[in-house]
Amino acid sequence: MFDKLNNKLEKIPAGFINFLTIFSSAVTIITPLIGFFTIRKMNLEEKNLFIAIYIVTLIITGSMLFNMYRYMIKYRKILVGVKFIISEKFFYMNRQFRNSYFDIIQTRKDGKLSVEYLTTKVEGVLKSSLDDICEIYRAFTGQKVSACVKYIDSVGSVKLSTATIRTFVRSTNTAIKRCEFDNNLTKPIYIKDNSDFYDILSPNSDRSYFYQQNLVEYAKECEKQGSRYRNSTPDWYLYYQGTIVVPISIANKRLNRKKSCYDVLAFLCIDSMSTEAFLKSEENYNINIARAVAAQMYIMLSQYRQYLKELTEVRKHYD
Repeated sequence: MFDKLNNKLEKIPAGFINFLTIFSSAVTIITPLIGFFTIRKMNLEEKNLFIAIYIVTLIITGSMLFNMYRYMIKYRKILVGVKFIISEKFFYMNRQFRNSYFDIIQTRKDGKLSVEYLTTKVEGVLKSSLDDICEIYRAFTGQKVSACVKYIDSVGSVKLSTATIRTFVRSTNTAIKRCEFDNNLTKPIYIKDNSDFYDILSPNSDRSYFYQQNLVEYAKECEKQGSRYRNSTPDWYLYYQGTIVVPISIANKRLNRKKSCYDVLAFLCIDSMSTEAFLKSEENYNINIARAVAAQMYIMLSQYRQYLKELTEVRKHYD
């Protein structure tokens, strides 16, 4: 009984607790003043009754104040812990991106760069970053989260009718069955068969990201409206219920290209089995975190694409 009550109390928003604390403090201060002026006008019997009620009220108010104070301290500690995890992970993540980027450049200058080294290096830094992302979202949402990078198998402009996508790397905490599915693919995965990616890339869409708190409900809503949520993963709802997908991209004008659209290399996908992980009310915060990481990933994957192309052309020349 007490455990259930405690769990319910822990779900009370910190802002509401702060309001109650201020209100209770005001009541505690005002009540004795009111009581002092009221009790002087009463007879002995009324005074005794009033004093009894007054004492009970003070005890209840004092208990409320104590509990509110205890929960305020608890939430402040939680907030400090969340800030520490997020700041630490962002620092390690960005430092690793920087170091790996310049390690690859130096290895290329030394004439030791190979496809194997390049791929292993990039996969390693991305995997580590995905693990950090999962920790950031776990701290921020309180729910278990997994992540992956989906790489577009296309050179130049992406044709939505034929473009395919593959899982480049996944976070360490990803379910084994999802990894097995990646490894046992016998046919290509088309972007057009996945609403998450297609809706972002489609010229007719106004979405720059895909965000759903409850995908099952979203899929049902799509059916009601005469459309369909497409997902090429069989029984996808057994692996995740909520998701965030942002493109790993940059505006073409940054690359001195005349096109007004974006150069999209891949997608950062973050998901959870909990429908409480990506709340609609926290959409802006969750998207900003994902976009910040995707911006760094573009630099690493752009370098990967450039050097991989060079190495592949060299191999073809010698073959």
